[in-house]
Amino acid sequence: MAKTASIRVPVCNADGVIIERVDQARLMRLARASNADVIRKGIRKDGVVRILLKDVGDDSLENSLHGDLRKLTHSHETRTNPPRCLTLKHIPSSTVDIFRAVVLSSQKAA
Repeated sequence: MAKTASIRVPVCNADGVIIERVDQARLMRLARASNADVIRKGIRKDGVVRILLKDVGDDSLENSLHGDLRKLTHSHETRTNPPRCLTLKHIPSSTVDIFRAVVLSSQKAA
C-alpha cells in the first residue's frame, strides 16, 4: 500500500486535461483557490481524487500595452544589467507561481 505522502493528485484545467500532479503541500494551497473544485472520494469524503480548476476569465484580447512596467522592472545599468535592458524587481513569494506560469506559457508559444 502506498504512503499518503507519496501520492500525487492530478490537477485538471476547465477542459478536464491534467496539467499537473501535485504533492500534499501544493494540494492544500490549490484547494484554497477560488477557482478550484476539489473532488473527493469515500463515504466521509476525506480522500481527494483530483482538483478541477475553472477558467476565471480570458484576458488574451485585452490590450496589455497600458501596464506600468516601472512597478515590476528597472533599467539601471549595472555589471549584470546591460544598457537598455529591463530587469525584473524582486518578485514576492505569493506571486512567484503566477510569474512562472506566464513565462512558461510564453516559452511554449514562441
